[in-house]
Amino acid sequence: MTMRALAGQLQYDASNLTGVVDRLEEMDAVRRQPHPSDRRAKGVVLTAEGERVRRAFWERLTGNSGPLGRLNNRELSSLRALLGAALRTP
Repeated sequence: MTMRALAGQLQYDASNLTGVVDRLEEMDAVRRQPHPSDRRAKGVVLTAEGERVRRAFWERLTGNSGPLGRLNNRELSSLRALLGAALRTP
């Protein structure tokens, strides 16, 4: 995913995203790579370490002691759909 696409998806200012990606890169959670079809753009790719951190975060968030731990899979899917609808730009 390009930095611009990531910023759009997160509804985050692209100029501020650079610092966030820098820190994630220092943690070995992501890596930048040239975009395959646009040499002016950089892609951001999740690394194995980034996948591990994402999985651990989700497990902590949805585990028994996490804030979403009491929701079943159907309720979590509904929550995701509702949050997606709330974040869509008109």
